[in-house]
Amino acid sequence: MSTIIDLDALDDPEATQADILRILKQGLTSEADSATAAAKLAESLRGYIFSQSNGSRGFLADLLWDLWMTLLHVVKIVPIDHPRHDVLITTIDKLRCEGGPVAGPDDSKQWADLPEFRICLIYAWADPSDMSEYTPEDVKAWNRLNSFASRLLTDDFKDWIQFAWWEIASGLETAPQDAAEFEWKLWAATEWLIQCGNLLFKDLTSPEELDAEVLATVKPGPLCENVPPMSLQRWEFWQSRLAELSGGKYSVEGSAEDAVLGASSLSRIDQAIAAMRAHASSSIAQGEIS
Repeated sequence: MSTIIDLDALDDPEATQADILRILKQGLTSEADSATAAAKLAESLRGYIFSQSNGSRGFLADLLWDLWMTLLHVVKIVPIDHPRHDVLITTIDKLRCEGGPVAGPDDSKQWADLPEFRICLIYAWADPSDMSEYTPEDVKAWNRLNSFASRLLTDDFKDWIQFAWWEIASGLETAPQDAAEFEWKLWAATEWLIQCGNLLFKDLTSPEELDAEVLATVKPGPLCENVPPMSLQRWEFWQSRLAELSGGKYSVEGSAEDAVLGASSLSRIDQAIAAMRAHASSSIAQGEIS
């Protein structure tokens, strides 16, 4: 039996956000199967934005901001293994893949681009260490956000792939400063490798030259600062770092004793190693690298 999702835990939002939250609640509490629930939810959100836009570009931008920020608040509440987490992901996929203008035939904003969503994700992208104090629930919310964002990326839609580079640099390319903090940083890094490591492998082995702005985004962490940022060597560094951590112990800066990884982290490492092998094998089999 699935866990009951308590969306009432969200703060009382303003009028527009309240309408969007009501639509999300209806979609997430539906007794329909996940595919049907997602289709209906996407249709409801699309219809609401269209009906409320009034042809005003400024108001439309505000509407989209309210939509995405409310949805991200919900994402942080719904457990990753809950069927309704899949509903949220499928809903966004349907909005993007079915496309069409957001607010009518003359509107330049297209659902295929998920307009304003990337900006909202960047705004919401704050890990627990950014808080003065954080709780286990804050860590769960962070994990849910990472899982959600990573599962939305595809070969033809990589609008926030930079989050993968950031979290992998933090979790695998930076020396641990705190044992408890390292566990959730490692979780985020492995989630990106599991969910969209195929995209990262293709980028790392691509002959395409990157401009300075993109290179700054993919800058490696201190542990592999001498590794070319876009190279197979970086992928191999991640593999070697995970293999090292799979031993169960690791050093923490400023501590004389090794820290010990929990069983769940060791399981995540095994999953990530297996996923990386599968991603690389698939790319090679498809002739995507020489």
